[in-house]
Amino acid sequence: MLVGGWSARLFLELPTLRRGGYILGQGKASDFLKKIHFDEKLLKNIAETGVISLPQMKLVWEVLQEKMLDRLVVEQKGVNFGTFEVIPVPYRSNWKNALHDEFKGIGADFKGRGLEGCVDIAKDRGMWAEMSNTRLLAFKNDHIYWTLEVIPRKAWWENVVRAERERRSRLSDADYCRYVAKVVYKLKEKLLDVYRSFISQAGFPCGGIRNSRTAGGHFLVPFIRSRQVSAKHPDSRGPVDVVVNLRDALHANGGLDHTAGEVPRVLAVSDIRETEKDVR
Repeated sequence: MLVGGWSARLFLELPTLRRGGYILGQGKASDFLKKIHFDEKLLKNIAETGVISLPQMKLVWEVLQEKMLDRLVVEQKGVNFGTFEVIPVPYRSNWKNALHDEFKGIGADFKGRGLEGCVDIAKDRGMWAEMSNTRLLAFKNDHIYWTLEVIPRKAWWENVVRAERERRSRLSDADYCRYVAKVVYKLKEKLLDVYRSFISQAGFPCGGIRNSRTAGGHFLVPFIRSRQVSAKHPDSRGPVDVVVNLRDALHANGGLDHTAGEVPRVLAVSDIRETEKDVR
């Protein structure tokens, strides 16, 4: 019997499952358990199916959380839950707004196309290259900051649309209006939590790149102008240029293979002084 791709035999063997030299539920693993958030109601609902006991489900949940965190943080890969996919992103929280402002009509071109088709359009329109712009990065304390984005997949849209249509068919116009008002009111605290997270991340500086021979080439710096986080880099960048495209810096440092639309541009300013021309 398979449950979510795992066999029932695995569940039976979970109490003896080892990780990192420790038996789960004992020693250091028990300390790790205290740090894990358990959605008790959800885990109980799963246990009530009879496929797995609640203690075993908590062990599974612990292993899943640890492995998902490794995948997101260490491997920097997404986690596909079927109905949605969670993606780690090294951008500021308003990165989509920044790209939308610059490529307003590209959404119509994306419509009805798969990912590969959208990649081709993005490369043709310059969006693919712009995604290497350091103004999209969240850069603070000498390193980038990662956030998470959720991509709803087909199963989500099919189920949520079906459920909402069925609900709408049972309610009058006035009743449906009252239902929507109640839903928003019920979710307001969580919605505020989402907005609070967005605002805190939007305050991160974006990235800039400086060029220094003593530093061994180009390096990232936080880009802040007049003590305010800048959404866009100014045209006048001062005595030390802020190169706004990672592909340029990597090309200059010899670290990027320019293929599939990644055509390097000449860096605007260098700290290498221009030598006198040979007039012989």
